Amino acid sequence: EIKDSNGKSVWQEPRPGAPHTQRPFALRPGKETITSLNVFKGFTEEMVEIERNGVMLQLEESEQMKEVMVNVEFKISMLDRKAADAVSGCGGAPCDLCFSSTTQLRQQSEFSVERTVQSTLDICTRLGTDTSGEVPRSVKDWEERFGVIREPATIHE
Repeated sequence: EIKDSNGKSVWQEPRPGAPHTQRPFALRPGKETITSLNVFKGFTEEMVEIERNGVMLQLEESEQMKEVMVNVEFKISMLDRKAADAVSGCGGAPCDLCFSSTTQLRQQSEFSVERTVQSTLDICTRLGTDTSGEVPRSVKDWEERFGVIREPATIHE
């Protein structure tokens, strides 16, 4: 959505999931490992700042300059399973959307989308992490860890 400096909406994308509206901010060739994907942590502060304050664009309209405030929302999309596991920190979970175990998923016909980046961070805070961001693991600790194996590589969903 694009709003003018008075907060009036001047344009909104009718199909926000359309290919012409999704633009990568980085392309990273190579293996999808937590080490290679952690490079995105370096963008986090700047992304939070842009989301918080928006971006002011100066556009020329009818030979006059006009300022337009653009609100930006970063979303992670189009990740394959291996990259999603690495980014989310949930490499030990059968699902990165819910807290269900493999057994529970087999018994359910539906589930609630309840897992968030914040919930993963909360688990990491509660259990603690080592210097590499890994969560301590032990056999049969599902009810404690819910498949979280490390801190997420980003704070964005």
